[in-house]
Amino acid sequence: MKPSKPLLSLFPWLGLLLIIGGLVYSLLAGELAGVASLLLVSGALLLIFTAVRDPARVRELVAGRTTRYGVANGLLVVLFTAVFILLYWIAYQNPQWRLDTTTAQEYSANPEILALLAQAESPLTVLGFYSPRAVARQESARAYLQTLTAATDQIRYEFIDWEANPVLANQYDITTDGTLVFILNEGQADERTAVLYNLTDRDVFAAVRQLIFPRDITAYLITGHGEPALDDPSGQGLAIAAELAGEVGINLQPLDLRLAGQIPADADLLLLIRPRRALTTAELDLISTFSAEGGALLVIRDVITTQEELAAEDDGLATWLTAVWGIVFRPDLVIDNDRALFERPFAFVVDNFGNHPIITPEVRQFFLLFDGARSLESVDTAVDGLLPTGLAFTSDTAWGETDLQTTPPAPDTRDATGPLTIAAALADSQSGARLVAVGDADFLLNDGIYLNGNSVFWLNTLNWLAGDEAPLDFVPRESTPRQLTLTAGELVIVQFIALFVG
Repeated sequence: MKPSKPLLSLFPWLGLLLIIGGLVYSLLAGELAGVASLLLVSGALLLIFTAVRDPARVRELVAGRTTRYGVANGLLVVLFTAVFILLYWIAYQNPQWRLDTTTAQEYSANPEILALLAQAESPLTVLGFYSPRAVARQESARAYLQTLTAATDQIRYEFIDWEANPVLANQYDITTDGTLVFILNEGQADERTAVLYNLTDRDVFAAVRQLIFPRDITAYLITGHGEPALDDPSGQGLAIAAELAGEVGINLQPLDLRLAGQIPADADLLLLIRPRRALTTAELDLISTFSAEGGALLVIRDVITTQEELAAEDDGLATWLTAVWGIVFRPDLVIDNDRALFERPFAFVVDNFGNHPIITPEVRQFFLLFDGARSLESVDTAVDGLLPTGLAFTSDTAWGETDLQTTPPAPDTRDATGPLTIAAALADSQSGARLVAVGDADFLLNDGIYLNGNSVFWLNTLNWLAGDEAPLDFVPRESTPRQLTLTAGELVIVQFIALFVG
């Protein structure tokens, strides 16, 4: 039965009222779902039905005298709005229908994360604990998680008001608004969890990787000689480095060998990071034994700036590194003018790398940034089966300045010339021992670890020392605008062009 014309004439107004009601309801409810969706879609369908059912009336309104009063224009706007609302509702109900036109696919799920999720034995659950005061952050998290659920069935999410559900919040030790818990094998005996506070691709990748491929590695930082502290949040501390390591399953702990008298049995790695005072003979004996039995060691020594640091160079560590590993930390200060940063002559970018599992495509993409580094020298050693590899090198024009009193510094016959080695990795094929030596600690401190690819280099180094040959294969997508780091030489060229051309 066809609707009568009087009834049909009411459809546009009824449709318009339904749309207005749906918009008001969605604003009050804070979401476009349920009743709001029903009102909006019903109103849109009524308007579209009217246009399709009585096109002559539409043409009459557009071409008739009422045009001068704006009725026709208003009708066209209403019809367009109806079509738009209907299409928007369809898209809203089907979030898996996505079209990302950005160059770097910034609004699509990261392919590295999807590849990792595909290896999960069961789908992951994400519980987001947000209070009503954190609605904006919750919606941001929802948008990110929807990109994942639209691309794979291996993950689901749910948001929980943790203040209204304290039992569940206590179950997962929630104390901070906006905490997200990633869960594998939820509710089972082998349930595993990872906690995140920020939803970035790198954080999610690290969390998912730790859930799917769990590991419990313990690394001890040798302390008692003026080393930076793992719990120090200042610019000269290692708090961020320790946090990043924990996210990939490597637990960093301080260890004072003078007090402990031994290296704990659960030690997988030993870290010697910028000791400013001499190690004792007993400490060196413990470290040497640990290495001889196949242990892994990271040694980072900074530029010598004080008499105490100079005395520390004679503590026997340098002799052991040379005799066993063939590595010498030169007593110099690397100057690389071609790669130096403006107004920071001793800070330079490294874009010259060796071939090694530590040097992933991400490291090559973002480079490394060192500040006040010393160079390394490789010498012959009597140890058979030693496999040394240079990791990071300066430019050909760099040199290692040994006379720090000369102003301005200039290379002479006593100085090593580029390309200079800043970091090296060595493996003993017989004992299984591993060593990474780096001539600068600033890249690892809180002030420097997030610069360029420093954090990636740090995690890859720990990963390789721990015996995991598979690197953290996560390469973030580039986004615009991109940061441009100019060396001093490049800045001079830009200034010259601006002065004489611009």
